[in-house]
Amino acid sequence: MKNENLPVRERDWKSYNAALVSRAEVFLDSKSLKDWGRELRRMNRHKEGRKFLFPACFIKYLALLQVYLGASCRALESLIAFLQKYVPSLVKIDHSTIHRRIVSLGLNFDKSVRHKKNLVVSIDSSGLKVHNRGEWIRHKHRVRRGYLKIHFAVNAKTREILELESTKEEVHDNRRFRPMIRKLRKKYTLRKVLADAAYDDHRNFNLLDRFKIIPAIKLKRNSRRHPYWPVRDKNHRVRRKYAVLMRNHYGEWKRRLGYGKRWISEIVFSSFKANFGEYFHARLMENIVKEIERKAYVHNVLANHLIRCQKM
Repeated sequence: MKNENLPVRERDWKSYNAALVSRAEVFLDSKSLKDWGRELRRMNRHKEGRKFLFPACFIKYLALLQVYLGASCRALESLIAFLQKYVPSLVKIDHSTIHRRIVSLGLNFDKSVRHKKNLVVSIDSSGLKVHNRGEWIRHKHRVRRGYLKIHFAVNAKTREILELESTKEEVHDNRRFRPMIRKLRKKYTLRKVLADAAYDDHRNFNLLDRFKIIPAIKLKRNSRRHPYWPVRDKNHRVRRKYAVLMRNHYGEWKRRLGYGKRWISEIVFSSFKANFGEYFHARLMENIVKEIERKAYVHNVLANHLIRCQKM
C-alpha cells in the first residue's frame, strides 16, 4: 500500500529530455579547432625530431568522441575525411595516428570532477569482460571468459566517479577499500562513506573514524553483533558501536546514516555498462586502465552536463 505521507518528487520531464538530447553538444564544440595553431606551436617549441601535426586538444576531442560514439579509429578517420570537405582547414589524419596518439594521451581524470567538498561517497565494484566472446565459443571450446574487477568510488549526490581502480577477478573488494579511502582523502573532503557487507571489517571502521568520516557499512549476516562482544578488544570499538544500533534498530540505523543512497553506485555501474559496453577494446593492461579512465571521464562530463541543464 502506498504511503501518502512520503514526499512526491516532481520532475520536469520536458527539460530532462532536452538535457539528455543535448549531451552530444558537449563534444561537438569548436574549441579544439580554434586553439589548433597556438597549442601546436607550444608542443613543437622544444621538440626534437619530427614535429607534431595535430595538437593534444584535437586528440582529446577524438578520444572522447570515440568513447561516446563507441566508434573505431577507422570510423573516426572516415568522419574527419568527411568533415574536411566542409572545413578545409581540417587536416586529414589516418587511423594508426589516431590510435597511437590516443594511447599516449595524458588525460587527467581528476579534472572531470567538479564537486570536491562535503561528499557522501558510495564504494562498490563490478566486473567487465576482457574479450567480447560469445556464448558459443565458451560452450564449444570450454574457454572460461575472464573479467577484470573495477572498483568505483561514486559521489552519491551528483553520480560522479571520484576514484577508480582495476584489479584481477580474484582480488576481494575489501582489499581495495582502505587504499581508495586514502587516495580520496588527499583530493576531496569526505563526510560519509557508504558500502555493502563485503566491506565489513573493523579496520575499515577504524580508518574512517580516524579520518573523522561517518562509516555507513552494512554488517554481514553471519557476523557477531552482540553489543557486549568483544568488550576488551579496542580494535572493534568503532564497529561495535554501529553494530549495536544496527542489531537493535535497523530501520533507524538505515535512516540515520542514509544507507539507501548506497544504490547510487549500482545505478552508475548500470549506466556505465549501458553507455560504454561490458567489455574492453584494449588488450594490454596498461591500455585497459587508460580506456577505463577515458570512459569515466566521459561519464563525469555527461553527469555534470545533466546537472547544469536541470538547474537552468
